[in-house]
Amino acid sequence: MGASPRKVNPKPDKNVASLPKRLSWRHTQKKGKEGRKEKKEKEREKGREKEREKGREKERKKERKREREREREKERKKKEGKERKKKRERERERERRKDKKKEREREGGRGINGRGVPSGGGLKWWTISIQNVRFSPRQNSQALLSSGIMARWGDSWELKSTSLKVAKVGHPSLSYPWEQNYLRGWQETSPI
Repeated sequence: MGASPRKVNPKPDKNVASLPKRLSWRHTQKKGKEGRKEKKEKEREKGREKEREKGREKERKKERKREREREREKERKKKEGKERKKKRERERERERRKDKKKEREREGGRGINGRGVPSGGGLKWWTISIQNVRFSPRQNSQALLSSGIMARWGDSWELKSTSLKVAKVGHPSLSYPWEQNYLRGWQETSPI
């Protein structure tokens, strides 16, 4: 019967300390423990790095959000600025219109029969009697001028027998085509 095969790394007796280190059971155990420690430390470090990366990502997200907020704020201010500008323009336009109206009223003293054209909203009529003037298709602009009747450029006219009605509207409101032609000619040839 042959000898039994030698155990390569037998568990040593507690009292035996003379075995070479490479065969020492305690030594191998210790080395394994250190390896495990290292591995655990590496894992922990990896976890910590992951956490740090998460934190950085969170910070980046916050920064992006802040950037978006800044952009929105900028847009809002731009819009408000435009609105203010428009408002100022409207105010200026209103003022200009008021000034023009006042100017017209001041100039009105030289208007119809020296009385001026009354201001006010809506359609307003003023009737002026015409003495010694007979209207016919043959009459020209001189007939109106020589009768001493004056009006603003762009006023509308309506002829009614021996009276003349003046209205501030956009276009002449006349009974007959010849009157319309006649008055259009008058307005074009004699702007006051």
